[in-house]
Amino acid sequence: ASLVIFSRLSMLGSTFYVVHQRHVPLVERLGRFKGFKRPGLHIRIPVIDSIYQIDLKTEDEHMTFDAKTSDNVTIVLDVSIQYHVDDSNMDDAEHSGVYKIFYTLNNPVNQMQDYLADALRSQIPNRSLDEVFSEKDAIAQAIDEVVAHKMLDYGYVLVTTLITRIKLPVEVQESMNHIIASKNNLESVTNDANAARAKTVIAAQAKAEAMAAEGKGIADQR
Repeated sequence: ASLVIFSRLSMLGSTFYVVHQRHVPLVERLGRFKGFKRPGLHIRIPVIDSIYQIDLKTEDEHMTFDAKTSDNVTIVLDVSIQYHVDDSNMDDAEHSGVYKIFYTLNNPVNQMQDYLADALRSQIPNRSLDEVFSEKDAIAQAIDEVVAHKMLDYGYVLVTTLITRIKLPVEVQESMNHIIASKNNLESVTNDANAARAKTVIAAQAKAEAMAAEGKGIADQR
């Protein structure tokens, strides 16, 4: 009797399933696409129906790329992207983003990484090292537009692309630090020289005024 009860409970548990908010279950019946379900409690036919939960929440990925600038400096860029499944066309099931991501693309992160690498390497070689730093946001926007358009065909919305860090070779970093230190030293020496010159001018003016006052006093006595 207990075995029968256990079997019935198991069958009951495999018949009902719950869909949470920001998830879409893709239903296949005997291996063929059947449709989507809304959040809530649903029934499936055991063995016949297969349920695949698709997460609609925004994902965050961090990637690293290398590229060479127009002045022949190899740099490493840390890039952060945010993306999610396109759920804007769910009524037209087989043309929706959820359908596309399940049946057309196996590894979206690898695909985005390839697209981003290609887009970056078309942007960086056209700019000098200084331009890469000053135009970092413009570069991120340009690659975002290219990659977002391509990934939408696979059912993914690219929310944002950010270049979070630009790393330089050690020798270039040391050279830049030396240039900055030299510039700071030059400014310091210049400031000291200007201060000394100002003191000399003020002292000379004071001496001239004192001599003028003394001459006037002698003239008044005469």
